[in-house]
Amino acid sequence: MLRRAWQRYCELLVTKPLITKAATGGTLFGLGDVLGQALDGSIERGQYDPARTLRAVVWSAAGFTPIAHAWYIKVLDRRVPGTTPKAVISKVALDQLLFAPFINAVRPILRASVSCIPMYSCLPDFVSAFLSLAHT
Repeated sequence: MLRRAWQRYCELLVTKPLITKAATGGTLFGLGDVLGQALDGSIERGQYDPARTLRAVVWSAAGFTPIAHAWYIKVLDRRVPGTTPKAVISKVALDQLLFAPFINAVRPILRASVSCIPMYSCLPDFVSAFLSLAHT
């Protein structure tokens, strides 16, 4: 049964990659948030925040996953094809120098959009994230 489910998942990664990755990312981010709240004692204290978990799911499924999919599949793999050591080192370098700063800088904006707070309120977080990345 697990083998069949895994085979179906792998098929969906080929036939419907973005939807499959968005569902996977949303699920994993949601589980990660629940685990985080469990580890910090929120659940035990009766302070579980389901809205926070929902924001994590939405951020991943509608924000991070589509952006990452486009970066890795549409940009990085096309610009640096292959899996040779040189290609892998180049991909890691580009990922760390271009994608990581970008995604960390836009994260406050995307977080604001899924938190239903005014966009202007995320400007200080955006500037702070951008400036801290520029100095590293």
